[in-house]
This record gives sequence, C-alpha cells and structure tokens, in this order.
Amino acid sequence: MTKVLSFVKLDFITVKTYLKSIILFAGLIFLTASNIPTSFYVLFMSMIYISHPFAVGEQSIMDVLYCTLPIDRKTVVLGRYVYAMVINITSCVLVYFLSLVSAVAFKITFDSKGALLAMGIILMACIIIQSIQLPLYFKLGYAKTRFLAFLPFLIPITVVIVLNSLSFIDITEFRLNLMQQIDNNRALTGIIAIAVTLLSLVISYRISANIYKKREF
Repeated sequence: MTKVLSFVKLDFITVKTYLKSIILFAGLIFLTASNIPTSFYVLFMSMIYISHPFAVGEQSIMDVLYCTLPIDRKTVVLGRYVYAMVINITSCVLVYFLSLVSAVAFKITFDSKGALLAMGIILMACIIIQSIQLPLYFKLGYAKTRFLAFLPFLIPITVVIVLNSLSFIDITEFRLNLMQQIDNNRALTGIIAIAVTLLSLVISYRISANIYKKREF
C-alpha cells in the first residue's frame, strides 16, 4: 500500500502545473451559482487531471523507469486508479462547496439534497467514463488516446440525437417515463447504479492491469 500511495503522490505532483486551470475552474463555478450546471465541471476537471500523469509519463519515458524498479506493474496501475478516485471525490467536494458559497454570496436558494444527489450521479458517471478511458491510456498511451478519450462523452450524446431524430420515438416521453420509474424505485435504482459503477471499476482495473503487464517498453 505504501508503494501505491507513493505513485499517487507522484501523480499529484504532476498536477501542480495545472494550478492556474484549477483556480479558473473554481472562479467559473463560483460565478455560475447554479447547482446543476456546475456539477458538470466535475466531468471536465476529472477528464483533464487523470490524463495529465499519462502525458507527463509519456514525455519523460517514466514507464521505462518503472520497469527498472523492484515493483509489481499492478502497483503502478492501482496507484493510477486510486489517484483518479481521489481526483473525482475532491472535484465533487470542491464543486459542492463552491456552489454553496456562491449561492450564499448571491443570495440564491441552495438545494443541498439536490446538489448532493447531482454530485453522486456525476461521481458515478465519472467513474464509469474513466473505466473506459483508463484501459485505453494504458494500452495506447496518451498521444493516441487523447482524442479517443472523448468517445465516452460523445457516444451517449450521439445516441440521444439519433433517437430524437426518429419520428417513431418520443424521446421526451421516454425520458419522463424513465424518471418516473426511477423516482418510484429510488432505493433499487441507487443500489443498481452503485453496483454497476463498482463493477465497471473492478473490470476496468483488471483489464488495465493485464494490458500493462504485457506491454513492452
């Protein structure tokens, strides 16, 4: 575990170069003063910050160095996943806190339960999206994956646009019915969502560990 935490610390050191962007994000969140839109900043922050260690590692040929150290490659992979989870949780806490502060500053009603629910949904979305992205980074590297990393965002949007364009499908009615079903089965929906999120994370880690184990540098 000590070795894993050392890798997590190393990844956070590389993020220091993004300090200006973090401050910019914080300012945008504060000025927006709205629960739902600001929650999407988490997605962008997480996407940017989980990819940066891969970029730095590729430029500095860090993977070759890791291979010379007396550590298991699974340790490197696990450290990167722990780093991603810390980034996700930290981003959610930051967005929630700044949304609360901005609501108080601009005298806007702050729905704490709604904001927490939004953060929970966005956190699970981040984990699921990163479960797709991280194996790609380990397989292809940063340079080849930086554009493919957007696919998890684009595919759902494309599907919605296509379905919405089909005359025999009423996407609005479908969405309302889906929300009604979720509202009527909150506990079951929550359990299923958490289970799917954790399962995707575990499967993703195993795939990444297997890929990185066989990768040659």
